[in-house]
Parts: sequence; structure tokens; C-alpha cells
Amino acid sequence: MSGCMKDRLIWLDEQKELIVSLYSLGFTVKEIADFFKVGDRTIYLRLLEWGVKLRSGNKLKDIQVDDYYGECFDKILRKLMEIRRKRLAKARSKRKSQSKGR
Repeated sequence: MSGCMKDRLIWLDEQKELIVSLYSLGFTVKEIADFFKVGDRTIYLRLLEWGVKLRSGNKLKDIQVDDYYGECFDKILRKLMEIRRKRLAKARSKRKSQSKGR
């Protein structure tokens, strides 16, 4: 296994809370995988590994969300994900600079 692949798996594991939350909120495995730029199978296997009960594939089957609240929710979620991406990029940068200094 290459160092790059190992780093990617560790990075994905660090996103466990966010991934599980997104899935629990009704995002599909594909949507989550697209966001994190990984394969669907990677997210699917992680969810299984983390003990998440998987849905049948019918997105938001049991949840009805009013359009207005759905739009507000989407805006809030996009902002939270943007903040999370920035924090992750900062942590990666810090980790890289620390490893170069060794």
C-alpha cells in the first residue's frame, strides 16, 4: 500500500463524524463520496465498518421537508461543510510542514 493511499484512508477516518452525520441526515452514499472525492464503495464500506445501518437507497424516504426549510438547511449545511474543509486543509498544511521540518 502506498503512502498516499494510507494517508487518504486516515484522512477519511478523521471525517467519520461528518460522514455519519451527513448519511443520517439523508445524503446518499454517492453524494457523500462526490463531496469527499472518493469512490462510492469507499464510503459504503466505511459506513458498514462504523456500524451504520444502511438505507434501502430511497433518499429521505421517511422524512418530509418543507421547501423553505430545506433551502435553509442546505445553506447551513454548505456553510458547515465549507468551514470543515478549511479546517481540514489547515490541519493538512500544518501536518505537511511538520513532516518537512523533521
